[in-house]
Amino acid sequence: MCKTTVARIYARFLASIGALPGKGFVEITGSGLAHEGVEGTKKMIDGLVKAGGGVFFIDEAYQLASGNNFGGRNVLDFILAEIEERRGTIAFILAGYTSEMEKFFEHNPGFDSRMPQRLHFADYSDDELLTMLDATVEQKYNGRAKLTDGTNGIYARILVKRLGRNRGTEGYCNARALENVWAQVTERQAVRLRKERVAGEFPDDFLFHPGRFDRA
Repeated sequence: MCKTTVARIYARFLASIGALPGKGFVEITGSGLAHEGVEGTKKMIDGLVKAGGGVFFIDEAYQLASGNNFGGRNVLDFILAEIEERRGTIAFILAGYTSEMEKFFEHNPGFDSRMPQRLHFADYSDDELLTMLDATVEQKYNGRAKLTDGTNGIYARILVKRLGRNRGTEGYCNARALENVWAQVTERQAVRLRKERVAGEFPDDFLFHPGRFDRA
């Protein structure tokens, strides 16, 4: 489950128990917020307040304090003040890669008192990735795709095992990584289908052979 999905569910949960007065949701990246500047950030927060409150979600929040991004640092200082000011109306959620976020929180000691709750999302296991692969294939092909030995078979497991080797590395994105590797599989499938048709064959567009996984 991606960070944005978790944030949206959390926003609905907070509204459902009365912790927040509304279900509003604003999503933006740290770089996007830096581009907006303090004035643009203030407009987004005011809009959320007018909508009845909710969650302000900043993905890759560490971008606000990266390099010589003075505009981002100004926005960050403004956000810190707003976290205190909007308590009970807006919940601010800041997300990003663990190592980057740890450095980011060092920007201002006020983070510890204003945002004491930290959540760490573990990478998906091979079995969980297999379940996601099955759901992806089912959704994309409306149940018509056929994988040799099935989406829980040895070839699918090879694909997922190779994908899982990148766990813990910077930039590894679980679901996104699975989508990317499946895109590679479908690209190779398309090349094979073209070659077989040129050769006068009549391949099944929805049949994925072991070789498509073995070389992914």
